[in-house]
Amino acid sequence: MPFFGIGKFSCSGSRNEPKEISVLSYSHNNLTYVPEEIILHERSLEELFLDANRINELPRWLFQCYGLRILCLTDNEFQALPAAVANLINLEKIDISKNDIREIPDTIKCCKKLCVFEASVNPIGRLPEGFMMLLNLKELYLNDTFLEYLPGSFGRLCNLKVLEVRENRLKNLPKSMSRLIDLERLDIGTNEFDTFPEVLSSLINLHELCIDNNKLEFISSDIGNLKKLAFFDLSKNKLRYLPEELGECTSLTDLHLSENNLVGLPDSIGRLLNLTILKLDLNQLTKLPSSIGGLSSLYELVLSHNFIIEIPSTIGLLRNLRTLYLDENELSYLPPDIGSCGCISLLSMRENKLSYIPDEIGRLSRLKVLNLSANMLQCLPYSISKLKELQALWLSENQTKPLIQLQQEKDKTGKRFLTCYLFPQEQISRNRENLKYSAINEINVRKRYLDDISVHQLYDNFGPQISKDNHSKKSIDKNLLLNYNSKDYFNNDMENLGYGDYENTTRQNSIRFTSDLPIFDHGNLLLKSIPDNYNSDQIRNIYCENPSGVNYEREKAFKVHKSVNRMNGI
Repeated sequence: MPFFGIGKFSCSGSRNEPKEISVLSYSHNNLTYVPEEIILHERSLEELFLDANRINELPRWLFQCYGLRILCLTDNEFQALPAAVANLINLEKIDISKNDIREIPDTIKCCKKLCVFEASVNPIGRLPEGFMMLLNLKELYLNDTFLEYLPGSFGRLCNLKVLEVRENRLKNLPKSMSRLIDLERLDIGTNEFDTFPEVLSSLINLHELCIDNNKLEFISSDIGNLKKLAFFDLSKNKLRYLPEELGECTSLTDLHLSENNLVGLPDSIGRLLNLTILKLDLNQLTKLPSSIGGLSSLYELVLSHNFIIEIPSTIGLLRNLRTLYLDENELSYLPPDIGSCGCISLLSMRENKLSYIPDEIGRLSRLKVLNLSANMLQCLPYSISKLKELQALWLSENQTKPLIQLQQEKDKTGKRFLTCYLFPQEQISRNRENLKYSAINEINVRKRYLDDISVHQLYDNFGPQISKDNHSKKSIDKNLLLNYNSKDYFNNDMENLGYGDYENTTRQNSIRFTSDLPIFDHGNLLLKSIPDNYNSDQIRNIYCENPSGVNYEREKAFKVHKSVNRMNGI
């Protein structure tokens, strides 16, 4: 039978005597019984691990191992803990979680040295009175054990530091628990509390308090007594208001208030100077107090799924903020002060009513993810191009009209189709594997697409003058692309790019990015038709109506035209 043992020499120190085993592990061995060889080490054995097997009964001889300090029986098929456990007078830790144990024997009181008792996920139902005699107990885990109440004498366990009774049927806590002044962690989440237990205000050394997923409608003003409270989880309750005294819990670092009915926050929340995480999603908030700017240590703020109309300008005081979720609110305006939150790396404002973003957004130099989907944006500030660390920009569902304007195009075979600036959203040609559709990542995107239009007009108007000779046609294509400065854009694949592919891909993108998006204000500079048989001077007059102030796009289009003429001797 496989096992792991740690040995030590016997007191005599003789070389011929076998090592005495103090630790045995039979974990994860698919055992259905306790190995009998364990009894051979009854005098020296201190730690025994039988977890994650299929054992359903403990033999009586096992409890003759009087020196056992740690006994791990978790994740088996035991239905009872024998009363003989009283023999293990040196036991310090026992784990019987994840079994089918229906009752804790009253004889457990004989294990006077017991410090850790883990019995979670068992249908225990109640604790025996003798259990309250385990005065050295420091950690007690009774999650999901069908408990409906804790004994009135529970306060006798005055050395408890950790108590978890999560996922039970508790409705109140015994008053004697006020004696547990050393308690540091208390988890009573997922029970049936409809009022805030008064006894909690006496637990002045609490560091962590979880009372989530209950039916609480208010929090006692005595909450201010918990000066050492650092982690407070009140999510999934029915809270509408928070007491002003919450601001006296100045040690708070994590405050979870998700999924309540909160309609407002107390001004005192700004006094929580050590708060790093504040979760307020899925509530009924319409605004935030200006005092929220006092949360100088905050680095995660979650406000999604509320009815918030505006964000106070004091948001700019949160200089350590790294993550800000504002999804699914009623925001129509984002204060420019947001630009002072220089540490933000994730900003999500999906599903609001934003029509524009302030220029100050460009000051968020560490921003990596920006989600602006499902708003009413007509354009983006140019300052976004300065966000060098930006890795993801979400802009979908920002159209202002229910019907997108569609353009008719033809493919290489002459088949007609409809397209718009939303298409395509995947690779459209093997020659354009490295094409980037994000206008934000390309500072000169407007110029590039305006150049597209000029090139197409030259092809359309001077096509009849181009020789049908393939070599000459390919040279013209290559020359145009060189003028187009497309080294990175087409991944150096100019040699294999014919006019047909160029026509079907680049023209569509010109239309897609210039015809509908207001950010590309082309002003019809390059959309004028060019009649056949125009000479060079006439072409210049069309593109350069004001010679003293020649537009770059017009001038470039003219130079491209002249290069075509030179190659064909025109």
